[in-house]
Amino acid sequence: MSTRTVARVADCTVFPGLCTQTGPHTAHSQHVTASATGAPTSYGFETVCGGSPLLYIDNGHSADFSADEAATVVAQLRATADAIEAMAAKLTAVEQA
Repeated sequence: MSTRTVARVADCTVFPGLCTQTGPHTAHSQHVTASATGAPTSYGFETVCGGSPLLYIDNGHSADFSADEAATVVAQLRATADAIEAMAAKLTAVEQA
């Protein structure tokens, strides 16, 4: 079973619909955790002091899964890759606006 946790998107005026920081801030970010096997894969973006956004992906540990579970794990990885690609497109659109 696949799960995805997304932090609530705040009303940031620099990265609207993307940044989850609240109140006045100069560091922007969104962090998402997805899991298909209980081994979370986190991804998101961060900026520091007005710098350009950097996307990241992290899976802090390995996960074992059976051949029968491989299709589910691969589907989650594809969904995560698609989500990162969509986030990158949104960040690019904001920066080019």
